[in-house]
Amino acid sequence: MRKALFVFLFALVWVVNATAQDKTVTGKIVDEKGLPVEGVSVLSSDGRIGTKTTSVGMFSISITKNAKSLLFSSIGFEPQRVNIGSQTSIDITLKATDTKLDEIVVVGYETKRKRDLSAPVSSIKGSDLVNKPAGSFTNAMQGQLSGVQINSFNGVPGGAINVKVRGAASILVGAGGAVSPLYIIDGIQLVSGNPNGLGVGNGYEATSSSSLLNGINADDIESIDVLKDPATASIYGAQAANGVIIITTKKGKQGKSKINFGTYIGFSKVIKRLEILDATQAVQLGYEANVNRYGSNAANTLNFLTATGGTIKNGVVDPIINNDWQGLAFRQGMVRNYDLSVSGGNEKTTFLMSGGYNKLEGHVTGSDFQKGVFRLNLDHKVDTRLSVGTTLSMSSYTSNGVLNGGSFGNPVRDGFLSFPTNTPYLPNGDYRRTNNGTWFGGIDNFFTYTDNDINFSNTKSLVGGVNLSYKLAKNFIFRSTFSTNYSYTEEKQFNDPRYSGASSNGSVSKFARQITDFQTTQVLNYSQAFSGRKHVVSGLLGYEYRVNKNSSFAAFGQGLPLPQFTTLSSTATALAPSEGFSDFKLLGTFGKLGYVYNDKYILAVTARRDGSSRFGAGKKYGIFPSASVAWRLSNEEGLFGQNFKEKNDIKLRFSYGFTGSQDQIDAYASRGLFGLSGEYLGLSGATPTQLENKELTWEENETYNAGIDISTFNKRVSLEVDVYKSNRSRLLLRVPIPSTNGFSTINKNLGRAEIKGIDVGLKTQNINGRYFRWSTNFNFAYNKNKIIDLGPGVKQIGTLYKVGNQLNS
Repeated sequence: MRKALFVFLFALVWVVNATAQDKTVTGKIVDEKGLPVEGVSVLSSDGRIGTKTTSVGMFSISITKNAKSLLFSSIGFEPQRVNIGSQTSIDITLKATDTKLDEIVVVGYETKRKRDLSAPVSSIKGSDLVNKPAGSFTNAMQGQLSGVQINSFNGVPGGAINVKVRGAASILVGAGGAVSPLYIIDGIQLVSGNPNGLGVGNGYEATSSSSLLNGINADDIESIDVLKDPATASIYGAQAANGVIIITTKKGKQGKSKINFGTYIGFSKVIKRLEILDATQAVQLGYEANVNRYGSNAANTLNFLTATGGTIKNGVVDPIINNDWQGLAFRQGMVRNYDLSVSGGNEKTTFLMSGGYNKLEGHVTGSDFQKGVFRLNLDHKVDTRLSVGTTLSMSSYTSNGVLNGGSFGNPVRDGFLSFPTNTPYLPNGDYRRTNNGTWFGGIDNFFTYTDNDINFSNTKSLVGGVNLSYKLAKNFIFRSTFSTNYSYTEEKQFNDPRYSGASSNGSVSKFARQITDFQTTQVLNYSQAFSGRKHVVSGLLGYEYRVNKNSSFAAFGQGLPLPQFTTLSSTATALAPSEGFSDFKLLGTFGKLGYVYNDKYILAVTARRDGSSRFGAGKKYGIFPSASVAWRLSNEEGLFGQNFKEKNDIKLRFSYGFTGSQDQIDAYASRGLFGLSGEYLGLSGATPTQLENKELTWEENETYNAGIDISTFNKRVSLEVDVYKSNRSRLLLRVPIPSTNGFSTINKNLGRAEIKGIDVGLKTQNINGRYFRWSTNFNFAYNKNKIIDLGPGVKQIGTLYKVGNQLNS
């Protein structure tokens, strides 16, 4: 009986299965150029069965009798639904989406179609960066983003990069001195600014400043979005006054694992140098000056000719040597880059693991930079509701170069001033110097320090985070992120006792700093379309908490027995080491509401409340709201016809909002501080070093923006124009006060500044063939700023701040 029952149940299951899976459909998916498309999602209409196309575009899916159609979808292509009927083989061609209008951008804890934005956002794809052997992705960004200015602080390879979004925005105060934009990579806010307390006194400070972006590999970047306007940036509140740059890295994709390797070698040179006198001109002018002052046969005149190697022929100076010192100060730059990545995954888990090595030889003699980076992005779908992921990036970068931060000890300056009749070396191989009978024009031979001094910096960094995404309901998604940002930097400086360090018999400086930043963000997102996308409503609510801690140590010594001794312990005299520590906290809550009606009228409203430990009690919190609207004229049937709408797009935008600023002051800028001041009768003493200001609060930035987006000629030409005005109020300044207070300055909110400008971006797609593509990108930006007010009756503070002048002029 049991055997008969088993056979019956087996037959029943087989019949049910045969009924449910009664047909297999196969086919091939290609693009408009006939090329196979890998990873296309194929889903049956009953939502129960799905698969993906292979690397050659093939698919095979077993469907039930309830499935009436198949839906084919893939990023970058328009979705297509095909009725099955009696077909068992389906071949289709997917049409590419309009990437200019349906481009997805990241804007403040959510992603949006660019056509649905009502405020200006500049974007660039990672593929547009890696094709330019510029040494770093920041250099490759130059000229690619409207309203974004990028240049180097000092020209040192790997040195700090000065990025300004819509120009200078604040007056620098304190050790922070930060007016850089907020950088966010995969939702993790990078640490910016300089740690406080790093120094040893007597003017000795860390001088080799590296860029916090060195730890990012250009080949890992998927896209970069720049939020230039408070309507998009105010969601980040206190940290967004100078703009926001959001970097999204590549993720693994479902399908067969892929291994990619890329390398390039590039060369560069200084194409324009300062025009200076050659040897004949320099000696002639020097000779004439001595003749006019002392006479042609005076000792000073003859000594000048002897020192410069000049002779007189028919009344004209004839130098023996004509040396190009500028040419010796510069050299041909070289960049070498190697990237390796492995990516892949299945329906549940995707991964991307990459590594890269980059080496730069700078234009300035004696400067170089090299870095190694590693990245891991891992995403896993636990079920239909829950997804988890992690991102991890580690890097180590090292720079060597000449001392910077001043005009002395710099081969560029010394190459400009060195007398052209001198060569770097004497016949016996020693350096040619002023003290061995050669006149160098009041400076020394720069090869003495480029060959022998040490200016070394190494930074190790780790940026990592875990994220969770849970679909609470059909239109509600909760996202939670926990991340950390850690960096450790060591720097060493050595001045050879024979040359640059002769006055102190050689010196050694060592610096170290450690920065740890922890951040957690919780966001609830809502998005829903009604009446076939006639009404699209979106919104979010969020909470963010951030803790930043940094510490530093520095020491200096002088007096070395021999130039071969380059350690701090070898110095005869050492200053007392200096150690510093600071921390600050940020707490923010925020919300956003968006609405799009009939793809024509767009509205977005944002508000954020931030609290900062940098300010005194009662002044810690600030509210930063914004609003923006847009009108798509091209969708107005009464103004334009259907044919115009299909090939063109015109959108007007207006936005208004506030952001705050506090990064340019120290962590304890509002507090009264004390410092040790030596001993008396064997007891340590402390004296006040900073005056307390309990009223110190946020610097505020109010911005108006009006813009237009135009896409025409079958959407092959796109133009974006924005005009803006920003009013900075409650400027954070270090204000001089009467010395009778016991202090010379106080941190204070004072004055107003104004910034006006225009951004223009023009892109054209000239040729978009299968094997050849040609596009052009033109950007224009102009802005002007000035100080409007410095307080009642005050026209000028010190020599730097004056009403009517530009910021930091």
